[in-house]
Amino acid sequence: MAALRLTSSAAFRVSTASSASQQHLGLSTLGFSSSRAARVPLAPESVAAGRFPRTVGAPPSFFINEAGLRSFSEKNSRSISEAGLRFAALAGAVPPSPIGTAARHARSHGVPCRLFATVRDGSATAKEVSLVQGASRGIGLELARQLLQRSADSHVIATCRDPAAAAPLRELQRSSGDRLTVFPLDVTDEASIEGAARHVAATWGHLNLLINASGLLHVPGTMKPETSMKALTPQAMLTSFQVNAMGPALVIKHMAPLLAAGGGAAAGREVAVAGSISARVSSIGDNRLGGWHSYRASKAALNQLVRTMSIELAAKKQPVSAVLLHPGTVDTDLSKPFQTAVPPGKLFTREFAAHKLLGVVGRITAADNGKFFAWDGQEIPW
Repeated sequence: MAALRLTSSAAFRVSTASSASQQHLGLSTLGFSSSRAARVPLAPESVAAGRFPRTVGAPPSFFINEAGLRSFSEKNSRSISEAGLRFAALAGAVPPSPIGTAARHARSHGVPCRLFATVRDGSATAKEVSLVQGASRGIGLELARQLLQRSADSHVIATCRDPAAAAPLRELQRSSGDRLTVFPLDVTDEASIEGAARHVAATWGHLNLLINASGLLHVPGTMKPETSMKALTPQAMLTSFQVNAMGPALVIKHMAPLLAAGGGAAAGREVAVAGSISARVSSIGDNRLGGWHSYRASKAALNQLVRTMSIELAAKKQPVSAVLLHPGTVDTDLSKPFQTAVPPGKLFTREFAAHKLLGVVGRITAADNGKFFAWDGQEIPW
């Protein structure tokens, strides 16, 4: 086994982005040297043969300078293409969409100095990594629980604004061992969202599933859903839009590159899925009762944002489907003050709703990008 010396003061970052194991890069044709160097194990025959041996451990992450990347691209262009090695511009440490496999291509597009790459074997599948945003309680917590139950080899990341105050989530973490990572993420603070994305990028390098589960309808003693336009206030509308629309959209913004890096193969799907929990009351065409102005409007805004993002993902040929999900009326704190008006048999348990939503997610294909689905798989009109 040879070793490659790579500069540690980088212009470019390269990572194999496999959370399940380390993959050896066959870069034996390169000749890097530096007084400050990281030694990376190599399998000289692996790139040419299209094989990437897997060993237990964290995914390697190392740095190369511009001259090194140019040499790598020119000497290994065919192997790069065959192996599926892709470079993408970084915003901080978060990879956006792939931009090419050569340094000259990167420079021609005015890319900042850092690059991110993923290596895919084709014959081997990385560990499935799912992230549930808004997992402190309710549907989000149950989604995290059921994702852990579905596969013993998968990893789940559960985020919420204040993990220290989320006792049920901490208990789930204790019972799940190292298969569940709990991380703070405040959807009203983009810096918090970006920090969470950097953490995911540095630790796992990819995502296969994102579910935005946070939502706000009322705050006891402070905010309640409007029954008349006379009850509208700027603060209630702003808060609703921050939590229900702006936050989830920003989460997708920062996590989409990680979903593109992961795709859907590890989860047995055609594509990675960026799912956001919306509500049937957000449908403009289905609105016959009125009321709940801020909640309806903010969820409708979420629908439009996700739909618009889905068009961009498709245009960039990203292996990601962005969809909206309606769980039905679920027995959670959000619906509790209004459950007396729910028809018999239409108030779902969290377990039932999460199970149904994950069933819908499991059937998502590229053709479903930008659609709005109910818990039973039926498409909801805008």
